[in-house]
Amino acid sequence: MKKTKFKIIGIVAAMLMAFSIVSVGAAPVEAEDTVMIKGRTGDTISELPSPRSELQYAFAWGRGQNERYATLELVAIDGVPWQDTEIAAEFKRGMEFDPEWYLTKHPDIYNEIVLDKRFNGYGHFVVRLYNEGKSVAEIKEIILNKSHPEFNEIEVDVFVGKTSNSIKRGVTWYKDHFDAIPFISNGRVMVPVRGVLEEFGATVEWLPATSQVSIKYKDKNIKLKVGSKAAEVNGKTVALDVPATIKDGRTFIPTRFVAEQLGLTVGWNEQYRYAYIRNF
Repeated sequence: MKKTKFKIIGIVAAMLMAFSIVSVGAAPVEAEDTVMIKGRTGDTISELPSPRSELQYAFAWGRGQNERYATLELVAIDGVPWQDTEIAAEFKRGMEFDPEWYLTKHPDIYNEIVLDKRFNGYGHFVVRLYNEGKSVAEIKEIILNKSHPEFNEIEVDVFVGKTSNSIKRGVTWYKDHFDAIPFISNGRVMVPVRGVLEEFGATVEWLPATSQVSIKYKDKNIKLKVGSKAAEVNGKTVALDVPATIKDGRTFIPTRFVAEQLGLTVGWNEQYRYAYIRNF
Protein backbone atom coordinates (compact mmCIF):
# COMPACT_ATOMS: atom_id res chain seq x y z
CA MET A 1 0.00 0.00 0.00
CA LYS A 2 1.36 3.43 -0.86
CA LYS A 3 2.19 5.83 1.96
CA THR A 4 1.22 9.47 1.90
CA LYS A 5 3.36 11.79 3.96
CA PHE A 6 1.86 14.75 5.73
CA LYS A 7 3.75 17.58 7.40
CA ILE A 8 2.82 17.77 11.06
CA ILE A 9 4.28 19.01 14.32
CA GLY A 10 5.67 17.27 17.38
CA ILE A 11 4.02 14.70 19.59
CA VAL A 12 1.13 13.58 17.37
CA ALA A 13 3.68 11.94 15.10
CA ALA A 14 4.66 9.63 17.96
CA MET A 15 1.11 8.55 18.72
CA LEU A 16 -0.32 8.49 15.22
CA MET A 17 2.80 7.26 13.44
CA ALA A 18 0.78 4.88 11.33
CA PHE A 19 -0.42 7.94 9.42
CA SER A 20 3.14 8.17 8.00
CA ILE A 21 3.29 11.71 9.38
CA VAL A 22 6.55 13.64 9.08
CA SER A 23 7.53 15.41 12.29
CA VAL A 24 9.01 18.89 12.22
CA GLY A 25 10.44 20.92 15.06
CA ALA A 26 8.21 22.92 17.32
CA ALA A 27 8.85 25.17 20.26
CA PRO A 28 7.70 23.89 23.68
CA VAL A 29 4.07 24.73 24.39
CA GLU A 30 2.45 25.76 27.63
CA ALA A 31 0.15 23.28 29.36
CA GLU A 32 -2.95 25.25 28.43
CA ASP A 33 -2.01 24.96 24.74
CA THR A 34 -2.12 21.18 24.70
CA VAL A 35 -4.87 18.67 24.07
CA MET A 36 -5.06 14.97 24.88
CA ILE A 37 -5.42 12.91 21.74
CA LYS A 38 -6.72 9.36 22.14
CA GLY A 39 -6.21 6.95 19.31
CA ARG A 40 -5.89 3.30 18.40
CA THR A 41 -2.96 1.73 16.60
CA GLY A 42 -3.40 -1.96 15.90
CA ASP A 43 -5.43 -3.30 18.82
CA THR A 44 -4.01 -0.85 21.38
CA ILE A 45 -5.55 2.42 22.55
CA SER A 46 -3.21 5.15 23.82
CA GLU A 47 -3.66 8.75 24.92
CA LEU A 48 -0.94 11.38 24.61
CA PRO A 49 -0.66 15.18 24.94
CA SER A 50 -0.23 17.19 21.78
CA PRO A 51 0.04 20.90 20.88
CA ARG A 52 -3.41 22.30 20.15
CA SER A 53 -2.01 23.73 16.92
CA GLU A 54 -1.86 20.21 15.49
CA LEU A 55 -5.66 20.13 15.22
CA GLN A 56 -5.21 22.06 11.97
CA TYR A 57 -4.05 18.78 10.40
CA ALA A 58 -7.40 17.04 10.88
CA PHE A 59 -7.85 16.69 7.12
CA ALA A 60 -4.56 14.78 6.86
CA TRP A 61 -5.50 12.58 9.82
CA GLY A 62 -8.77 11.72 8.08
CA ARG A 63 -6.95 10.65 4.93
CA GLY A 64 -4.59 8.51 6.97
CA GLN A 65 -7.42 6.81 8.82
CA ASN A 66 -9.23 6.04 5.57
CA GLU A 67 -6.10 4.41 4.20
CA ARG A 68 -5.46 2.26 7.29
CA TYR A 69 -8.69 1.98 9.30
CA ALA A 70 -7.89 -1.57 10.40
CA THR A 71 -4.66 -0.46 12.09
CA LEU A 72 -5.28 3.22 12.84
CA GLU A 73 -8.14 5.18 14.33
CA LEU A 74 -8.76 8.52 16.03
CA VAL A 75 -10.98 8.06 19.11
CA ALA A 76 -11.27 11.30 21.09
CA ILE A 77 -9.79 14.70 21.86
CA ASP A 78 -9.72 15.85 25.48
CA GLY A 79 -12.10 13.02 26.31
CA VAL A 80 -14.67 14.12 23.71
CA PRO A 81 -15.49 11.78 20.80
CA TRP A 82 -13.96 13.26 17.65
CA GLN A 83 -17.45 13.46 16.10
CA ASP A 84 -18.36 16.13 18.68
CA THR A 85 -15.20 18.24 18.35
CA GLU A 86 -14.24 21.25 16.28
CA ILE A 87 -12.25 19.11 13.86
CA ALA A 88 -15.11 16.77 12.92
CA ALA A 89 -15.92 18.39 9.57
CA GLU A 90 -12.28 18.52 8.42
CA PHE A 91 -11.59 15.01 9.66
CA LYS A 92 -14.59 13.67 7.73
CA ARG A 93 -13.53 15.60 4.63
CA GLY A 94 -10.17 13.87 4.81
CA MET A 95 -11.72 10.43 5.18
CA GLU A 96 -13.96 11.04 2.17
CA PHE A 97 -11.20 12.44 -0.06
CA ASP A 98 -9.57 9.32 -1.56
CA PRO A 99 -11.90 7.09 -3.61
CA GLU A 100 -9.49 4.14 -3.66
CA TRP A 101 -8.96 3.77 0.10
CA TYR A 102 -10.61 1.49 2.62
CA LEU A 103 -13.49 3.47 4.10
CA THR A 104 -14.49 4.99 0.77
CA LYS A 105 -14.72 1.50 -0.66
CA HIS A 106 -16.79 0.34 2.31
CA PRO A 107 -19.45 3.07 2.74
CA ASP A 108 -21.55 0.80 4.95
CA ILE A 109 -18.74 0.61 7.52
CA TYR A 110 -18.02 4.32 7.16
CA ASN A 111 -21.59 5.61 7.47
CA GLU A 112 -22.94 3.18 10.06
CA ILE A 113 -19.90 2.56 12.25
CA VAL A 114 -17.07 5.06 11.78
CA LEU A 115 -19.36 8.08 12.03
CA ASP A 116 -21.15 6.64 15.08
CA LYS A 117 -19.22 7.54 18.24
CA ARG A 118 -20.52 4.45 20.03
CA PHE A 119 -18.05 2.41 17.97
CA ASN A 120 -14.95 4.58 18.37
CA GLY A 121 -11.87 2.49 19.10
CA TYR A 122 -13.26 -0.77 17.72
CA GLY A 123 -11.87 -0.44 14.20
CA HIS A 124 -9.57 -3.47 14.36
CA PHE A 125 -12.42 -5.62 15.69
CA VAL A 126 -14.87 -4.25 13.12
CA VAL A 127 -12.59 -5.10 10.21
CA ARG A 128 -11.84 -8.54 11.64
CA LEU A 129 -15.53 -9.42 11.95
CA TYR A 130 -16.26 -7.93 8.52
CA ASN A 131 -13.55 -10.08 6.96
CA GLU A 132 -15.06 -13.11 8.70
CA GLY A 133 -18.28 -12.47 6.82
CA LYS A 134 -20.33 -10.62 9.43
CA SER A 135 -22.68 -7.93 8.14
CA VAL A 136 -22.48 -4.36 9.43
CA ALA A 137 -25.77 -4.90 11.29
CA GLU A 138 -24.36 -8.01 12.96
CA ILE A 139 -21.14 -6.23 13.88
CA LYS A 140 -23.03 -3.36 15.49
CA GLU A 141 -25.15 -5.77 17.51
CA ILE A 142 -22.09 -7.73 18.69
CA ILE A 143 -20.31 -4.59 19.90
CA LEU A 144 -23.31 -2.93 21.50
CA ASN A 145 -24.35 -6.12 23.32
CA LYS A 146 -20.76 -7.23 24.04
CA SER A 147 -21.93 -10.66 22.87
CA HIS A 148 -18.61 -11.92 21.50
CA PRO A 149 -16.79 -14.21 24.00
CA GLU A 150 -13.66 -12.09 23.72
CA PHE A 151 -15.38 -9.22 25.53
CA ASN A 152 -15.05 -11.23 28.75
CA GLU A 153 -11.28 -11.59 28.43
CA ILE A 154 -8.89 -9.69 30.69
CA GLU A 155 -5.10 -9.88 30.58
CA VAL A 156 -2.41 -7.87 32.32
CA ASP A 157 1.16 -8.01 31.00
CA VAL A 158 3.78 -7.03 33.59
CA PHE A 159 7.23 -6.10 32.25
CA VAL A 160 10.11 -6.75 34.63
CA GLY A 161 12.23 -3.65 35.27
CA LYS A 162 9.67 -1.27 33.77
CA THR A 163 6.77 0.72 35.15
CA SER A 164 4.81 0.29 31.91
CA ASN A 165 2.31 -2.51 31.46
CA SER A 166 -0.29 -3.58 28.93
CA ILE A 167 -3.90 -4.37 29.82
CA LYS A 168 -6.40 -6.20 27.65
CA ARG A 169 -9.99 -5.39 28.45
CA GLY A 170 -12.28 -7.26 26.12
CA VAL A 171 -11.20 -6.81 22.51
CA THR A 172 -8.88 -3.85 23.13
CA TRP A 173 -5.46 -3.33 24.70
CA TYR A 174 -4.51 -0.27 26.73
CA LYS A 175 -1.18 1.11 27.88
CA ASP A 176 -0.82 1.80 31.59
CA HIS A 177 1.89 2.07 34.23
CA PHE A 178 2.65 1.16 37.85
CA ASP A 179 3.97 3.56 40.46
CA ALA A 180 6.72 1.04 41.25
CA ILE A 181 8.92 -1.25 39.15
CA PRO A 182 8.26 -5.04 39.09
CA PHE A 183 11.31 -7.19 39.77
CA ILE A 184 12.36 -10.84 40.11
CA SER A 185 13.10 -12.39 43.51
CA ASN A 186 14.32 -16.00 43.68
CA GLY A 187 12.88 -16.68 40.24
CA ARG A 188 9.48 -15.15 41.00
CA VAL A 189 8.04 -11.99 39.47
CA MET A 190 7.08 -9.51 42.16
CA VAL A 191 4.45 -6.92 41.28
CA PRO A 192 3.10 -3.90 43.16
CA VAL A 193 0.10 -4.87 45.23
CA ARG A 194 -1.96 -2.22 43.45
CA GLY A 195 -2.67 -2.20 39.74
CA VAL A 196 -2.95 -5.83 38.64
CA LEU A 197 -5.57 -7.79 40.55
CA GLU A 198 -8.09 -4.94 40.57
CA GLU A 199 -8.30 -5.32 36.79
CA PHE A 200 -9.99 -8.69 37.35
CA GLY A 201 -12.39 -7.31 39.93
CA ALA A 202 -10.43 -8.27 43.03
CA THR A 203 -10.46 -6.11 46.15
CA VAL A 204 -7.01 -5.35 47.55
CA GLU A 205 -6.52 -3.90 51.04
CA TRP A 206 -3.50 -3.15 53.20
CA LEU A 207 -3.90 -4.08 56.87
CA PRO A 208 -1.31 -1.95 58.71
CA ALA A 209 -1.98 -3.43 62.14
CA THR A 210 -0.79 -6.88 61.02
CA SER A 211 1.41 -5.87 58.03
CA GLN A 212 -0.80 -7.97 55.77
CA VAL A 213 -2.20 -7.64 52.27
CA SER A 214 -5.80 -8.81 51.99
CA ILE A 215 -7.04 -9.91 48.55
CA LYS A 216 -10.66 -10.87 47.90
CA TYR A 217 -11.86 -12.27 44.58
CA LYS A 218 -15.06 -14.25 44.03
CA ASP A 219 -14.98 -17.02 46.68
CA LYS A 220 -11.29 -16.57 47.55
CA ASN A 221 -9.85 -14.61 50.44
CA ILE A 222 -6.05 -14.43 50.61
CA LYS A 223 -3.88 -12.78 53.23
CA LEU A 224 -0.15 -12.30 52.79
CA LYS A 225 2.03 -11.08 55.63
CA VAL A 226 5.09 -9.07 54.66
CA GLY A 227 8.22 -11.20 55.13
CA SER A 228 6.32 -14.42 55.81
CA LYS A 229 6.36 -17.55 53.65
CA ALA A 230 3.03 -18.65 55.05
CA ALA A 231 -0.10 -17.29 53.38
CA GLU A 232 -3.70 -17.62 54.48
CA VAL A 233 -6.15 -18.81 51.83
CA ASN A 234 -9.79 -19.00 52.93
CA GLY A 235 -8.59 -19.45 56.49
CA LYS A 236 -6.09 -22.21 55.73
CA THR A 237 -2.30 -21.83 55.88
CA VAL A 238 -0.54 -22.33 52.55
CA ALA A 239 3.23 -22.23 52.01
CA LEU A 240 4.79 -19.97 49.39
CA ASP A 241 8.42 -19.79 48.30
CA VAL A 242 8.72 -16.00 48.09
CA PRO A 243 7.03 -13.73 50.66
CA ALA A 244 5.40 -10.37 50.13
CA THR A 245 7.97 -7.64 50.61
CA ILE A 246 8.32 -3.89 50.89
CA LYS A 247 10.72 -2.17 48.50
CA ASP A 248 11.17 1.58 48.01
CA GLY A 249 8.11 2.17 50.16
CA ARG A 250 5.85 -0.07 48.05
CA THR A 251 4.45 -3.50 48.88
CA PHE A 252 5.12 -6.25 46.32
CA ILE A 253 3.48 -9.67 46.07
CA PRO A 254 4.50 -12.85 44.19
CA THR A 255 2.54 -12.87 40.94
CA ARG A 256 2.23 -16.57 40.28
CA PHE A 257 1.20 -17.67 43.76
CA VAL A 258 -1.53 -15.09 44.15
CA ALA A 259 -2.91 -15.34 40.62
CA GLU A 260 -3.06 -19.13 40.65
CA GLN A 261 -4.73 -19.16 44.06
CA LEU A 262 -7.39 -16.88 42.56
CA GLY A 263 -7.91 -19.27 39.64
CA LEU A 264 -6.22 -17.06 37.05
CA THR A 265 -3.78 -18.19 34.37
CA VAL A 266 -0.14 -17.10 34.69
CA GLY A 267 2.68 -17.34 32.16
CA TRP A 268 6.09 -15.94 31.29
CA ASN A 269 7.40 -14.54 28.01
CA GLU A 270 11.17 -14.94 28.09
CA GLN A 271 11.84 -13.03 24.86
CA TYR A 272 10.28 -9.79 26.09
CA ARG A 273 10.61 -10.55 29.80
CA TYR A 274 7.07 -10.09 30.95
CA ALA A 275 4.62 -12.10 33.03
CA TYR A 276 1.02 -12.31 31.91
CA ILE A 277 -2.05 -12.89 34.05
CA ARG A 278 -5.29 -13.91 32.32
CA ASN A 279 -8.81 -14.92 33.19
CA PHE A 280 -9.03 -17.16 30.12
